[in-house]
Amino acid sequence: MARPWHDDEDDDELADGVEADKSKSQIKRDLLALDPLTEELLELPERQLLGLALSEELLSALRIARGLKRGARKRQLRFARGLLAHADHAAVAEAVAALKRPKRAQVDAMHELEDWRERLIAGDETLLNELFNRDPAIDRQYLLQLVRNAKAERLAQKPPRAARALFKLLGAVRGALKPD
Repeated sequence: MARPWHDDEDDDELADGVEADKSKSQIKRDLLALDPLTEELLELPERQLLGLALSEELLSALRIARGLKRGARKRQLRFARGLLAHADHAAVAEAVAALKRPKRAQVDAMHELEDWRERLIAGDETLLNELFNRDPAIDRQYLLQLVRNAKAERLAQKPPRAARALFKLLGAVRGALKPD
Protein backbone atom coordinates (compact mmCIF):
# COMPACT_ATOMS: atom_id res chain seq x y z
CA MET A 1 0.00 0.00 0.00
CA ALA A 2 1.40 3.41 -0.93
CA ARG A 3 1.92 5.94 1.80
CA PRO A 4 0.51 9.44 1.43
CA TRP A 5 3.01 12.13 0.43
CA HIS A 6 2.95 13.86 3.87
CA ASP A 7 4.27 10.72 5.62
CA ASP A 8 7.71 11.36 4.14
CA GLU A 9 7.77 14.79 5.76
CA ASP A 10 6.78 13.25 9.07
CA ASP A 11 9.69 10.83 8.82
CA ASP A 12 12.07 13.74 8.32
CA GLU A 13 10.67 15.44 11.41
CA LEU A 14 11.13 12.26 13.42
CA ALA A 15 14.75 12.12 12.37
CA ASP A 16 15.17 15.69 13.67
CA GLY A 17 14.08 14.63 17.15
CA VAL A 18 10.33 15.34 17.20
CA GLU A 19 8.52 12.62 19.09
CA ALA A 20 5.92 10.66 17.13
CA ASP A 21 3.91 9.85 20.27
CA LYS A 22 2.89 13.44 20.95
CA SER A 23 -0.47 14.68 19.80
CA LYS A 24 -0.93 18.11 18.36
CA SER A 25 -2.61 19.17 21.60
CA GLN A 26 0.32 17.92 23.68
CA ILE A 27 2.79 19.78 21.48
CA LYS A 28 0.74 22.95 21.95
CA ARG A 29 0.64 22.44 25.74
CA ASP A 30 4.41 21.96 25.76
CA LEU A 31 4.86 25.18 23.81
CA LEU A 32 2.51 27.09 26.11
CA ALA A 33 4.49 25.81 29.09
CA LEU A 34 7.46 27.78 27.72
CA ASP A 35 5.59 31.11 27.98
CA PRO A 36 6.74 31.92 31.54
CA LEU A 37 10.36 31.20 30.62
CA THR A 38 10.08 33.39 27.53
CA GLU A 39 8.68 36.21 29.68
CA GLU A 40 11.52 35.77 32.17
CA LEU A 41 14.06 35.97 29.38
CA LEU A 42 12.43 39.15 28.13
CA GLU A 43 12.74 40.77 31.58
CA LEU A 44 16.44 39.93 31.98
CA PRO A 45 18.97 42.71 31.43
CA GLU A 46 20.95 42.53 28.19
CA ARG A 47 24.14 41.66 30.07
CA GLN A 48 22.55 38.57 31.63
CA LEU A 49 20.92 37.54 28.35
CA LEU A 50 24.30 37.50 26.67
CA GLY A 51 25.61 35.21 29.41
CA LEU A 52 23.06 32.55 28.53
CA ALA A 53 23.61 30.00 25.77
CA LEU A 54 20.94 31.37 23.42
CA SER A 55 21.00 31.40 19.66
CA GLU A 56 21.55 34.72 17.95
CA GLU A 57 18.12 34.41 16.36
CA LEU A 58 16.45 34.01 19.77
CA LEU A 59 18.42 36.93 21.21
CA SER A 60 17.34 39.07 18.28
CA ALA A 61 13.68 38.06 18.71
CA LEU A 62 13.80 39.00 22.40
CA ARG A 63 15.44 42.36 21.65
CA ILE A 64 12.75 43.14 19.08
CA ALA A 65 9.97 42.15 21.50
CA ARG A 66 11.25 44.64 24.09
CA GLY A 67 10.41 47.53 21.82
CA LEU A 68 6.90 46.37 20.93
CA LYS A 69 3.55 46.82 22.61
CA ARG A 70 0.38 44.73 22.96
CA GLY A 71 -0.46 42.49 20.01
CA ALA A 72 2.83 42.91 18.20
CA ARG A 73 4.71 42.04 21.39
CA LYS A 74 2.52 39.00 21.91
CA ARG A 75 3.19 37.75 18.37
CA GLN A 76 6.92 38.35 18.77
CA LEU A 77 6.93 36.45 22.06
CA ARG A 78 5.18 33.51 20.37
CA PHE A 79 7.92 33.57 17.75
CA ALA A 80 10.60 33.68 20.46
CA ARG A 81 8.84 30.84 22.28
CA GLY A 82 9.00 28.73 19.12
CA LEU A 83 12.72 29.42 18.82
CA LEU A 84 13.18 28.55 22.49
CA ALA A 85 11.37 25.24 21.92
CA HIS A 86 14.10 24.25 19.47
CA ALA A 87 16.83 25.19 21.95
CA ASP A 88 17.73 23.29 25.11
CA HIS A 89 15.05 25.06 27.13
CA ALA A 90 15.66 22.97 30.26
CA ALA A 91 19.25 24.23 30.38
CA VAL A 92 18.07 27.79 29.74
CA ALA A 93 15.51 27.51 32.56
CA GLU A 94 18.21 26.26 34.92
CA ALA A 95 20.53 29.11 33.94
CA VAL A 96 17.78 31.68 34.55
CA ALA A 97 17.05 30.10 37.95
CA ALA A 98 20.76 30.28 38.78
CA LEU A 99 20.73 33.99 37.98
CA LYS A 100 17.95 34.49 40.52
CA ARG A 101 19.57 32.54 43.36
CA PRO A 102 21.90 35.31 44.51
CA LYS A 103 18.91 37.60 44.86
CA ARG A 104 17.30 35.05 47.17
CA ALA A 105 20.41 35.07 49.36
CA GLN A 106 20.28 38.88 49.53
CA VAL A 107 16.63 38.80 50.54
CA ASP A 108 17.38 36.22 53.24
CA ALA A 109 20.23 38.41 54.56
CA MET A 110 17.92 41.44 54.72
CA HIS A 111 15.30 39.41 56.59
CA GLU A 112 17.97 38.37 59.08
CA LEU A 113 18.96 42.01 59.61
CA GLU A 114 15.32 42.99 60.11
CA ASP A 115 14.98 40.19 62.65
CA TRP A 116 18.08 41.40 64.51
CA ARG A 117 16.76 44.96 64.54
CA GLU A 118 13.37 43.87 65.89
CA ARG A 119 14.98 41.70 68.55
CA LEU A 120 17.25 44.55 69.66
CA ILE A 121 14.35 47.02 69.81
CA ALA A 122 12.39 44.44 71.83
CA GLY A 123 15.30 44.30 74.32
CA ASP A 124 17.07 41.05 73.42
CA GLU A 125 20.17 41.24 75.64
CA THR A 126 21.58 37.93 74.40
CA LEU A 127 21.78 39.19 70.81
CA LEU A 128 23.31 42.44 72.01
CA ASN A 129 25.98 40.59 74.01
CA GLU A 130 26.63 38.22 71.10
CA LEU A 131 27.20 41.14 68.74
CA PHE A 132 29.57 42.83 71.19
CA ASN A 133 31.50 39.58 71.80
CA ARG A 134 31.89 38.66 68.13
CA ASP A 135 32.93 42.11 66.91
CA PRO A 136 34.79 44.24 69.45
CA ALA A 137 35.03 47.11 66.93
CA ILE A 138 31.31 47.90 67.35
CA ASP A 139 30.69 51.33 68.83
CA ARG A 140 28.70 50.22 71.89
CA GLN A 141 27.36 53.63 72.80
CA TYR A 142 26.18 54.37 69.29
CA LEU A 143 24.47 50.99 68.94
CA LEU A 144 22.71 51.34 72.32
CA GLN A 145 21.70 54.91 71.48
CA LEU A 146 20.20 53.78 68.15
CA VAL A 147 18.25 51.03 69.91
CA ARG A 148 16.91 53.51 72.51
CA ASN A 149 15.99 56.06 69.83
CA ALA A 150 14.29 53.40 67.69
CA LYS A 151 12.19 52.33 70.68
CA ALA A 152 11.23 55.93 71.39
CA GLU A 153 10.36 56.60 67.75
CA ARG A 154 8.14 53.54 67.65
CA LEU A 155 6.32 54.55 70.85
CA ALA A 156 5.84 58.11 69.59
CA GLN A 157 4.79 56.81 66.15
CA LYS A 158 7.43 58.95 64.47
CA PRO A 159 9.25 58.14 61.22
CA PRO A 160 11.79 55.34 61.83
CA ARG A 161 14.99 57.36 61.31
CA ALA A 162 16.91 55.61 64.11
CA ALA A 163 15.52 52.20 63.10
CA ARG A 164 16.90 52.73 59.58
CA ALA A 165 20.28 53.80 60.98
CA LEU A 166 20.24 50.71 63.22
CA PHE A 167 19.50 48.53 60.19
CA LYS A 168 22.49 50.04 58.32
CA LEU A 169 24.76 49.55 61.30
CA LEU A 170 23.65 45.93 61.67
CA GLY A 171 24.35 45.42 57.96
CA ALA A 172 27.91 46.64 58.46
CA VAL A 173 28.28 44.42 61.54
CA ARG A 174 26.87 41.41 59.65
CA GLY A 175 29.38 42.00 56.86
CA ALA A 176 32.17 41.91 59.45
CA LEU A 177 30.74 38.74 61.04
CA LYS A 178 30.07 36.88 57.76
CA PRO A 179 33.45 35.06 57.48
CA ASP A 180 32.78 33.12 60.73
